Amino acid sequence: MHNYIAIVKKAITSQRLRCWDDVQGRTSKKGGKSMEKRITLTLSVYIFAVSLFLSGYAHARQRHGHTPPPPEITPVISCEDIQNLQFTDLKFGEPVTITSASIIPEDGALPEYCDVRGIIYPEIEFNVKLPTDGNGNLYYVGGGGYNGSISEYAMSPGLLRGYATAGSNGGHNGFVGDGSFAYDNPDGSNPDWNQKIDDFGYRSVHETANLAKKIIHAYYGRSPGKSYFVGCSNGGREGMQEAERYPDDFDGIIVGSPAIAFTGAPFRGLWDSQASAGLLPGTAAIPVGKLQMLAAAVYEKCDGVDGLEDGLIDDPRLCAFDPLTELPACDGDEEDDDCFTLAQRTAIKKIYDGPKNSVGTWLYVGTPVGGEIKGVGSTASGWLGSIVSSVPGAPGDWLAPDYFKYMAFLPWQDPDWDWKTLNFDTDLARIYTSGIIDRIDAASFDVHSKPNADQLAGLKRFGAHGGKIIQYHGWADTLVSPFVSYKFYDAVLASMGDARTKSFYKLYMVPGMFHCGGGVGCSNIDWFTPLVNWVENGIEPGEIIGVRADDITRPMCPYPEVAAYSGDGSIDDAANFICVEPIRAKVRVEPETLTLGSGGEFTASIMLSKKGYYVEDIDVSTVTCGGAPAVEGTVSGGRFTGKFNIQDLVGVLPGDKVTLTVYGAVDSRPFEGSDTVRINGWAWESSRTLPFRDCR
Repeated sequence: MHNYIAIVKKAITSQRLRCWDDVQGRTSKKGGKSMEKRITLTLSVYIFAVSLFLSGYAHARQRHGHTPPPPEITPVISCEDIQNLQFTDLKFGEPVTITSASIIPEDGALPEYCDVRGIIYPEIEFNVKLPTDGNGNLYYVGGGGYNGSISEYAMSPGLLRGYATAGSNGGHNGFVGDGSFAYDNPDGSNPDWNQKIDDFGYRSVHETANLAKKIIHAYYGRSPGKSYFVGCSNGGREGMQEAERYPDDFDGIIVGSPAIAFTGAPFRGLWDSQASAGLLPGTAAIPVGKLQMLAAAVYEKCDGVDGLEDGLIDDPRLCAFDPLTELPACDGDEEDDDCFTLAQRTAIKKIYDGPKNSVGTWLYVGTPVGGEIKGVGSTASGWLGSIVSSVPGAPGDWLAPDYFKYMAFLPWQDPDWDWKTLNFDTDLARIYTSGIIDRIDAASFDVHSKPNADQLAGLKRFGAHGGKIIQYHGWADTLVSPFVSYKFYDAVLASMGDARTKSFYKLYMVPGMFHCGGGVGCSNIDWFTPLVNWVENGIEPGEIIGVRADDITRPMCPYPEVAAYSGDGSIDDAANFICVEPIRAKVRVEPETLTLGSGGEFTASIMLSKKGYYVEDIDVSTVTCGGAPAVEGTVSGGRFTGKFNIQDLVGVLPGDKVTLTVYGAVDSRPFEGSDTVRINGWAWESSRTLPFRDCR
């Protein structure tokens, strides 16, 4: 294990240096980037690498420890002979160029392997590593950000387990934060720009995975027994794209912190950036120095909602934190270090609520509470680098601008586009008419975050042939909203049914975890071993143990289950927790028709279905309906009735049958239930065919 950590650290260091060199090179060519962006990008690559290392090899610290299988497969041709093989790509039938194939000797950390590199037309660079003594299976790794290079450091866990490992650059060369691969440069220097968008969107993984299988067959004399995909962030999106578009490519897929609604991530990212910079109406810039004061207020209110004051927020949906009333207000609304002005509190509320247009229509999911805090062993808030910038004039979300410069508004492109100019009234229509969503996204870019008919059909086919998916997302992820993951999963459950969905697809929401790892949660988790056991041994995953840097452990529970303390023993030990389902509640919302923007009130009456739990014990401060917090709660005749303001509804669009979900806690255990009502009021629907109304 010690040697493995050493080799991963060495790989990460090398990757950081390469990324730094890339940024330095771009700085000299493009007239300069802020120091913060260079540091943030380098740090982001580092964090992403560490998270993949943890997700790939943390099994040594888990209850269900795993020992790599004994060698079974040996080569039938020499490594060098691979260069003489002839392959063509699947789409164009163009020859694949094998640029090198050489033996890399065992170095004390990684076993001996044959390292194969090459190019698939037009610019998909790939790497396949074939252990001399392997298990005959494929371990494919996804890439983060905009890709641009091969994630070799992420291959080590698979190689150590005896897998042939593979990965690609996502269809283009560049830098993880650089979207200019999609630019139709007027000088003609990027003739394949349009194809590179599709290669990034879905083709590069499909082509490389199929080529890797052919190389494996040639080298070992047999095709891989099982094929697995492991990815986080954009890599998680790639994994979901594979399940939806090419359901026969893999047997098992790890979908980590996925940007499945990829277009929504930068859209929300620039909303957050504009809010935190004081560019949205009624807002003021949020000083970095006040983030820990914000975190203290959030955790003071939300930490104990689950019954334990342990520095973790188990489910942020149960805490209706209102920054307008629950942050210290400055006397006379004069700026000071120990308080927030009204404009600063307004900016924070807009970040939690998510993007809206000028008439208040909710356009996309917001940010849950929990990521404001510093991670364990970190000196930075989870908001820094994804929501808030420490450099004036720089966006909080460093990845977002390039998406709008080069892809979101096709055919329009402008490398000089200013992120401050994104218009939340008019630009949404431009995105939908660009066609980019169909090429990049694996989920709908709207408040529902669900699969379309074709995507759902792909998932059904994936499950039908025995494929398995484990998806995970940190509840404190500030770069890619975790709300997308649970909404997407809920939509699949609603369409396919609980039994069918859970037979091949599990979601795990990780309390306190930042993007792909880190934070204050127990984010050191082996997701791969349970996946293999599910695919190959039919062992359905239940709780999966997570570890924190200070050796605190917690069970991760398959959604919608949550970890409940047994009442005995240390709260730092996973053995003293059990996974439980939220209590189902019967909910009745009245009146049956609500009008958005009316300023009125509505009620939700709640009855609990589980014996031993009583509505008298419901904590009114945890109750929300349609995202609106309860302003009052009364108990009568075995019912809890909460009163809510219509203007506080979040993520609700007009319709004849709109589902409002109630969340809350009783005796520190979560409950939930839903009712369907009619919602009146105008809103711009998420459809390319609808006319757009300028709301400025």
